[in-house]
This record gives sequence, C-alpha cells and structure tokens, in this order.
Amino acid sequence: MGFFRAFVPQYSFVIPPLSLTMWKRGLRRLKKTAARGVDGISPQDLLSLADSWSLQLLELLHRVEQGLDSWPTAVLYRVVNLFAKDDDPCTIPRFRPVVVFSVIYRAWASLRAKPASHGYGQ
Repeated sequence: MGFFRAFVPQYSFVIPPLSLTMWKRGLRRLKKTAARGVDGISPQDLLSLADSWSLQLLELLHRVEQGLDSWPTAVLYRVVNLFAKDDDPCTIPRFRPVVVFSVIYRAWASLRAKPASHGYGQ
C-alpha cells in the first residue's frame, strides 16, 4: 500500500447526477427486446414512468454513487444462463455464460462507463 500511496496519482472522481434527458436517451438506446433482469423491468417500463418517479430513481442512483445509499436488492440480483458454443458441448469450455442484470443497472452502467473511461473528474 505504501507504494500506491507514494507513486500512484490521486484523482477525485466527481460526477454530476444523471439528468432525466440523459436517462431517457440511454434507455432508448437499449433494444425494446432487451432481456429483463430478475426484477422483471423492461426499458419500456422505465420510459413509461412519470418524470417525477424517474427523477426519484435518478436521485437514488446518485446517492448510491456518492456512497450515501446502497443498491436496492432487486437491482443486484442477476441471472446467469449457459449457452452452448456448438451442437455437442461436452465440456465446460464449450459453454458461454451470459449474465443478465437489471435494466436499471445496465442503463446506469452504460451511461457512466463512457465518462469514466475519459477521465471524468481528474
């Protein structure tokens, strides 16, 4: 840890809250047939929410980002499906795991990944 404290630059990672416009744009980028997570919520369900409810969800997500709140349990659950890579899979490497998270988490992660990869807040 001493090495990291001495030589790795310290960056602050401050990101503004997601706006309603950004949120809806991100949801529209998801396919209408996007897999639903364990919570059963689709992108269309989130787009159909009243703006006041969407703003409350965005406030919760921002509180999670700030470490002031934790992720709702339903958002953290995911489904893992195994798909065969060929017609006769007989060993574990012949399967591809696909993990399906909640649409809420996938939309949030997609919207936050690009700014984070560009050094947001440095």
